[in-house]
Amino acid sequence: FDLILNILSPANYGEFQRVLTDEGIVVKVVPGRHYLKELRESFYSHLETVKYSNSKVINYFSEKLKVEDIQNINYKFDIIKELLPYLIKMTPLTWGKNTEKLELIFKKNLLNITVDLVVIIGKKKESTNKFLVDKSIKYIQ
Repeated sequence: FDLILNILSPANYGEFQRVLTDEGIVVKVVPGRHYLKELRESFYSHLETVKYSNSKVINYFSEKLKVEDIQNINYKFDIIKELLPYLIKMTPLTWGKNTEKLELIFKKNLLNITVDLVVIIGKKKESTNKFLVDKSIKYIQ
């Protein structure tokens, strides 16, 4: 593939390396520090909210791929009240939470929510490309 798009989901870098062309790129989107902060603040203590960091994900990406660029996207959007239940159900932040906490969110009457994303763009590292080529030649022989 020339492009792998990995949005807000776990990554399988072994598979990325296998299916990505030598000149292909990986675009990975991870939550930023303030992603859905209104929901985080409702479910977790302030201390836990402050602790959130995506640095391990970004560092792991850079171990596996050559980082070409990193961009931040940050904005707020107005919530349509009828769509709030879908927003709450779609995020892992609320998975496994008790019904009482979920009800508190509905009663809070959220008007908007923060989207904070980090977009990381990477390519195969040169040494990885050579290893994969050598490995495939051995299988052909």
